[in-house]
Amino acid sequence: MDKHNPSLLSEPNRQNSIIELWDLTTGKLKQTRRVTGWINPLAISPDGQILVGGDRLDEIIKVWDLHTGELLYVLPKLLPSVDHVTISPDGQFLASSSISWRKRDKIALWRLVKPKP
Repeated sequence: MDKHNPSLLSEPNRQNSIIELWDLTTGKLKQTRRVTGWINPLAISPDGQILVGGDRLDEIIKVWDLHTGELLYVLPKLLPSVDHVTISPDGQFLASSSISWRKRDKIALWRLVKPKP
């Protein structure tokens, strides 16, 4: 995260699928979001516009508008699982990875499309 987006995401569990966004400067809860699926891992774009989450049940990636909570799009399943997601410092790319005990680790790279203002 950059200094303009002092947030921390909590990892939701399978039972309640809740994502919490925290303000790191105050230590206060900013938002609570209920989502479908088991969303873990999570990432926020450096500009604070996009929230990305890997759905461990469906093995897909979901992309939300962080301010409205609207699900913008779902990226199709390319990997056997979604174990990690990260967004590039310029906010233009999303990398996801799958780690396999069979040593078939894979990485997928996506170009992020941001919501129009």
